[in-house]
Amino acid sequence: MEETSLYEQARAIADEVLEGVPHVGVNVDPWGRVHVSIDLVNPDTGECLERVVVNSRGGVMRPEFVAKEGLTAKVESLARRLKTLDRGESYPLEEWDTQLAAIGRSVMAGSGEDAVFRLDDEGHWQAGIESFIGKDDWRFMFRVLATTRGDVPMPLLAERLGLLSRAKELARHLGELGVRLPLPPMDEEQSVLIPDALANLRSGFGQGVDSLDRVPDYTGGGAWDDLYDDRVRREVMKQFAREVHARVKEEKQWPEVIEADRLEAAFDDLKRDGIVTRMGATDTLSGGWTYVREDAHAWEARGLKPWGAAFFHGQDIDSALKGGALHIAFGSLDEEDVPEKDATVGQAVVNTLRKYDFAPKWNGSETTRIELLPAFTWRRRRSRVDTTENLVLYALDASLVELFPRVRTLRMQFGDMTVYDLDRMRSDTLEELTFQFDRDAQARDVLPDLVERVKGRFPRLQTVTVMGERGFEETVSVKA
Repeated sequence: MEETSLYEQARAIADEVLEGVPHVGVNVDPWGRVHVSIDLVNPDTGECLERVVVNSRGGVMRPEFVAKEGLTAKVESLARRLKTLDRGESYPLEEWDTQLAAIGRSVMAGSGEDAVFRLDDEGHWQAGIESFIGKDDWRFMFRVLATTRGDVPMPLLAERLGLLSRAKELARHLGELGVRLPLPPMDEEQSVLIPDALANLRSGFGQGVDSLDRVPDYTGGGAWDDLYDDRVRREVMKQFAREVHARVKEEKQWPEVIEADRLEAAFDDLKRDGIVTRMGATDTLSGGWTYVREDAHAWEARGLKPWGAAFFHGQDIDSALKGGALHIAFGSLDEEDVPEKDATVGQAVVNTLRKYDFAPKWNGSETTRIELLPAFTWRRRRSRVDTTENLVLYALDASLVELFPRVRTLRMQFGDMTVYDLDRMRSDTLEELTFQFDRDAQARDVLPDLVERVKGRFPRLQTVTVMGERGFEETVSVKA
């Protein structure tokens, strides 16, 4: 039987059985199953929200909705007639769909709400309901009630919906399934980029210049920037997070003072003497000079009077990562070349480096960079780099939050991050936590549960704020 004729037969049956019911849709999926829906259509824009009520496997998909519409008898009759068209071809997850549908029908019977199931990014099923948001935002919003972790992730929301006891029952049944599904294969073209994308992040991290939250944005192009698949990006970041944690653990075995600590102290001394300094100032000399001149202008805006600059760039660090010597550029900040002033800056840099037990090599010429000796393999403590106070958790893995010893505010996009990511976060300094949502209604929904979830997790936390894309914003104090 051709798919077109199958559709025509199903269409004829649906039109006959559901005569007079508006917005009836019919679809045939790749496995030959017929789906009939009673759709919600926006009269102004024509936007259509599909509500599948029955399929040719003989199942009524939304018994509670159908009952409220007074269509139970008709839809059950439609299910029986469509079953005669079923090809019997199995499809992925059919066994799961059957089990979950049975659990949903049993637990939600008489509630007025139909259970809807989704597979999350970790292979767990989520059971919830779909609620129509409203005319201004023509879509259904999924409200999770329980998962195959055996939990009720939003108990306060479930209680407000009058569904807490049913959510707990769903959690019990789903938890008893005790199975976490293997996820489908990742996008093949994207997944082959994982090793190179990880190398991009590893390189930026190893330079020890950019804070962790900036590393994904400063990879210099390459495979990481070519990733557009969210799941692949999360996998790369998960592997990267493991490497970062291993590195931080390794740092505990380092000497109390390492070479980079002494160099940073020397650069701090130079700053106090009026010389602008930068470590890893772009990847070129010209770019480095642009950076230090911008820094000098910022100093002047604060009433300071810088008179020289010293820096090394990313290519120098790449060499030092292999044990090569760093080469420090220097000079005055005058617009015109004044060799004597440049040389004076160079001598000041050399003198300061010697104070910190380096033996810099320099021939006294203003055109020759200072070679930092003895050479050492570059490494830098993350606590000296990850000094961000206002953190936006965009691409980073949630477990990395604890590596920011000064963070005070944290903003995250809910959806990219979940309540389970919250459970993996730690911070002894965090004071303000903000969640950004795509929809105002979702922000209102979950705020009480988020507040309860974070209590006690962040000792210094004072406020939790939720924000929606249409301007909704609410802040709750959680200060003990």
